[in-house]
Amino acid sequence: MVVTLPGAATSVALPAAAASFTRAGGQGTPARWSYGMYGLRVASEVALPLPEADSCSGASDWTVRLVSIGPVSGWPQPAGSLIFEQRCDCPTHAGQPFVRVHRGPGGDWIWNDHAGLCHVLPDGRRVDVYRLPQADEGALALQILGPVSGRVLHRLGYPPLHGAAVVAEGVAFAFVGPAGHGKTTLAAAFLRRGAALLSDDILPLRATPDGVDAAPGAPLMKLWPPTVRGALEFSAELPDLAAHLTKKRLTLGGPDSAYPLATAPAPLRALYVPQRFDPDSAAGGGAEITIEPLSGRAALTVLMAQTYRVELLRPEEQAALLPLYARLLARSPLRLLRYPNGFAHQDAVCARVLADARGLR
Repeated sequence: MVVTLPGAATSVALPAAAASFTRAGGQGTPARWSYGMYGLRVASEVALPLPEADSCSGASDWTVRLVSIGPVSGWPQPAGSLIFEQRCDCPTHAGQPFVRVHRGPGGDWIWNDHAGLCHVLPDGRRVDVYRLPQADEGALALQILGPVSGRVLHRLGYPPLHGAAVVAEGVAFAFVGPAGHGKTTLAAAFLRRGAALLSDDILPLRATPDGVDAAPGAPLMKLWPPTVRGALEFSAELPDLAAHLTKKRLTLGGPDSAYPLATAPAPLRALYVPQRFDPDSAAGGGAEITIEPLSGRAALTVLMAQTYRVELLRPEEQAALLPLYARLLARSPLRLLRYPNGFAHQDAVCARVLADARGLR
């Protein structure tokens, strides 16, 4: 029997038999691994590239269940509308989608052609994973640690920003902005200078009686090789994130971690929008580092745009974020950071940002 995966460009041959979906470990089998990530405790039947949490620390906030694909007449069909799709024009995909997301009353269905299908249930407390037989384990881990975790956090009431945050000299601050604007590189530069990582890529927010705190993210960083060498000055070889990616994975928090990890939520002193420029160009204006405040509608617009996977949110979900962001900005100002590109300038950039953050009240 040939089964076409949801949205896939290819088909997979499976033996003909009655449809069946079973737990990988058998009904009632407890999760094999326990992790602390995004300020939550996760019990998982899928191994993730993270240090394991203490098994005696309490109940899990959400669970990842691995569902075996037995002899089937077809994969589970996402019960909802297609709300997002990414296509690729490379020879492998030839314009076919490699990511699809469906949304309906039954939750979120997130499919990736390197990993499989993940179903986030409506309450956010459980994720069912239908792993492709030929799944890349790195791609599956990225799926769970990225878009799946993002949807879980939204459903649990901890909406995340697309940003990286550190704690330096007792002060927490974050960098938010689109991919490629230097958020992780700046965070890595601070780690090399003694800061602790609060989060990379996904920055969960938690409302508190006094304002809004940033929760710890997953204890890992996703780094391009030049950042590993130039910002961290890390010489050891790091593993690839996935078989089809050249980005590297740096895991923190374990006994052999080279860099510290912040493990408790922290109030952000400030948020910075990085904007790099070429100091040698005529438009660059030299190597001057400038920090300018953004306020009012401009600041809210930036935070809305830098909500993690904002394209997966319904309009009413986006509107519900406005009071939280206004509360955050009342205590943690948003500031535009213009700085010269190049690792040689990072000492000055880090010193300037830290001085600015420490000077804010």
